[in-house]
Amino acid sequence: MINLTPTIRILLILNIIAFIGSQMDEKYAIIHFALWDFKTELFQPYQLLTYMFMHAGFMHIFSNMLGLLFFGSILEQVLGQNRFLLLYLVCGLGSGILSLIVDYMNMDGIPMLGASGAVFGIVTSFALIFPNMPLQMLFPPISLKAKYMVLLYIVFEVGLMMQSLPGDNIAHGAHLAGMLFGFIMIKLIWRIPKRY
Repeated sequence: MINLTPTIRILLILNIIAFIGSQMDEKYAIIHFALWDFKTELFQPYQLLTYMFMHAGFMHIFSNMLGLLFFGSILEQVLGQNRFLLLYLVCGLGSGILSLIVDYMNMDGIPMLGASGAVFGIVTSFALIFPNMPLQMLFPPISLKAKYMVLLYIVFEVGLMMQSLPGDNIAHGAHLAGMLFGFIMIKLIWRIPKRY
């Protein structure tokens, strides 16, 4: 049974409201609230925050919110509301900023959107505090310790990022950046010890 903690509840509500709102006028929402490259006229500083509440479709928001719910609820109980919210925002903002810096020379003109960077940071933080907690995977249906799941995510994201497959509009670098900021916050800044 998942305990729906206060910050998780607020983040879920905000993401769902933003998703429903963006579906009413998708073009307007993407132009104004997705994260555009520094070099374009569409870039606005506030997009570093708003892009985290934009999603490309139902499966995009569903998978992000599911990850946030499963891992974030436990993490918020360990960190407390304020530190959890700070972690979420640092991972999301850090993911956006680092992606903009890395992609500065890339002229693809595709904006970034989604809570994935923040969520990947939350999942990584969870695995750092509970590395040996067994997790039941959906696909494939096997049990895996949290630390191995995160390692698989890293390998998967690096592999896809290096392949640069045509039509792959997923910001794999942003996912890895979120994971990096999660590691920095948990291990280097807060130095939270393992619990399991």
